[in-house]
Amino acid sequence: MPARISLDVDPPGNGQYFTSKEVLKGRVIVNLEKSTTIKKISVKFFGASEVTVRSDDHNMDGTRRNIQSPPSIGRSFHEIVSQELQVFPPSNVVQAMNGSERAFKVEEGEHDYRFEFKVPKRAKCWRRHRKNSNNIFRGAISNGIPPSFNDRLRKNQISDVGTYLYSLGRVEYRLEAALYYGRSLMWPKPFKSADVAEKRIELIPGDSASRLVGESLTPAVTPATILDSKYVFTLEDGTEAWTEVHADRLKSVYRLDLLFQQGCGKFDKIYVAFSNLETRDTLQLRLVRLQLNLLEFVTYLAGEIGNRNLSSLCLLNIATDLSIDPKTLRQRPDDDVLEAPLNLLGVEALQQFRFNEQDYKHKGNRLFSFTSCNIRREYRFQLFLDFKDENQNVFQTETQTNIVNIFCESITVQENPPPYCIDKSTDTLPVYVT
Repeated sequence: MPARISLDVDPPGNGQYFTSKEVLKGRVIVNLEKSTTIKKISVKFFGASEVTVRSDDHNMDGTRRNIQSPPSIGRSFHEIVSQELQVFPPSNVVQAMNGSERAFKVEEGEHDYRFEFKVPKRAKCWRRHRKNSNNIFRGAISNGIPPSFNDRLRKNQISDVGTYLYSLGRVEYRLEAALYYGRSLMWPKPFKSADVAEKRIELIPGDSASRLVGESLTPAVTPATILDSKYVFTLEDGTEAWTEVHADRLKSVYRLDLLFQQGCGKFDKIYVAFSNLETRDTLQLRLVRLQLNLLEFVTYLAGEIGNRNLSSLCLLNIATDLSIDPKTLRQRPDDDVLEAPLNLLGVEALQQFRFNEQDYKHKGNRLFSFTSCNIRREYRFQLFLDFKDENQNVFQTETQTNIVNIFCESITVQENPPPYCIDKSTDTLPVYVT
């Protein structure tokens, strides 16, 4: 083989993935065993969002499909970015050639050619989308380009039906370098494509995260959202009870966010509400277990067919022993309901718990919300609380939040930054040399 071509990409600024604020830079490295005639060397930055969906056993009007008719398969492909750069011969030589397809003889040895690409702010395919179309998700265009998703999940990693269905959608970005051999003008074949090098790029734009930073850093001014538990449980004396989460900062959650610490605005205010409670002093109810799950909903869309995948990730499951103090019961001003707060300050594990501290990857993907033209990834939190009464009867409540924007970036601000002090080891300021 006369030539070997490879890609050497400069690492991202955070050492993990590229963002939309960075420039993709690197080198195309060509090793020639002998002098070789080359027509050109080019690099392409390519990205696409593609899905495959399958209809269920029902038609669009809700009627059941004939068992003998096969299910329809839908496919959707959207080109996000397609940029190409010719690194050899140089641009000034190409202009001087004035359209000529002349090839150049390159000496043996190692040669490298620099390249760089800017990440676009908007997907290439948005121009051909029609408004209110059933073929794309609403909000996909305004959200900019989507992040990488399922780009590293390979067929040999699929071991069950759930993973297979999950793998039918992906957003992939890659760099491709191609070397085209040249031939003498007397040769019957002028040139042929000889070698291609490819490298996947993990890209997470991060624009939407930076736009929402203010929500977590500024005091909440809107009323808290009250999330009631799904079910009401009944105590032995006929008292009906349920739980409520009062949250005012649960629209967006970033990695390393504190979820239970007092003042975080997420799960720091949990109440137990009682209806028809006859006597307060006899109330004996304890919280014995708390479990927090993250529900992931991934929907693939092709044409008017949509497939949804549901995953449940357990974030926290701890045993507790918190008694509800009857003295903390208070009556609401607008009804006869009594409520008591759960005192979570005494549970150290909850006060120190940060969201996704281990930077978990679900099926190879970081945890983040996004919407592309044909893929939507959404999240809800699911909170289970187990209670026991004086007779050891167990009651469980379940609370689900609204859709939450999940980000893999962290915007944690240090509460006690280090003090700035003057170095007294020198009495004079350093001299700056220009």
